Amino acid sequence: ILRKLYAGGEFQNIVCAVIFPANRNLKDFYKFREVLDENPSATKLSDIKIFEKQDLLEAIQEASHVIYVTHNYFQLVPSKLNLIKTTAQFVNQSKNVERFLAVTPVELDHYFEPNPFRDAIESEEQARKACPNMTLIKSDITVGAYSQFVHYLASRLANDQGVQMKSLPSQEFTFPLDACDLADVVINALTKGETKGKQYLAQGPQQHTLREIYDIVAQKVDSKNARVGVLENIISPAATNVVSEWLYDNDYRNFVKLVSGFSTLRTDGYEKATGLGVNIKGLSSLKDNNDVRKEVYECKDNQAEKFFKSRFY
Repeated sequence: ILRKLYAGGEFQNIVCAVIFPANRNLKDFYKFREVLDENPSATKLSDIKIFEKQDLLEAIQEASHVIYVTHNYFQLVPSKLNLIKTTAQFVNQSKNVERFLAVTPVELDHYFEPNPFRDAIESEEQARKACPNMTLIKSDITVGAYSQFVHYLASRLANDQGVQMKSLPSQEFTFPLDACDLADVVINALTKGETKGKQYLAQGPQQHTLREIYDIVAQKVDSKNARVGVLENIISPAATNVVSEWLYDNDYRNFVKLVSGFSTLRTDGYEKATGLGVNIKGLSSLKDNNDVRKEVYECKDNQAEKFFKSRFY
């Protein structure tokens, strides 16, 4: 989204508000900004760090357009579900905000909540009540170099690191979409037409099970030796305890929780995101993507892998 908004040059300033910034988040953002700076734009990109409610309020009061994007903060945020509602409340109080979008990809929901799918829907409904003009864009699992679920899966398989797929729901389906198409949906909702107060569901054209996605990705990165570490059969990445937090990186823990509890997204109450003028591609974009090569994926060993290799390799 940032990449396309920056390249478009429609906005004079883009301010990226980093909520509860971790060192890793900031490093990723600064690296990303350096890449953008290599292609000058009429738009200026800057960042602010949000530690308290007052920081967020002040940032929103200075904005004409606000995009809230759910992100997987894991244990860094005491109550992630309040973030979208608080943002909506502050937007509703502001006299300067012309449009407010909330983007909630299913793969970035907080899967360590007691009931992640129900809690995500409730938080979105609370935000809509707090700001009736909010435009909501709910997306299914994304595909491509800028995706979360599929890119992380490819990263692990390309590095011969298996994933916990034991409890894959066989009756649940996803309609994956290209992450770049999702960005276009967001930008069109922000800049074109009358979208205030509407809810959109962004999905690709074909349905797949998570197992089918796994098999396609494994074939594309030529994964033949991926295996799950021995420790995972003893201490699950999905367990809520200190040991699990130490052994496994947060991305993998969230991945395992998503896989084990995934449910097909409901469609009632949503308009189709294709109505925003975007031809949304599905998993075919992964098949035709020249970037899907084993060498482009980097995946650091988590503590569990390091522990296993140091003792048994």
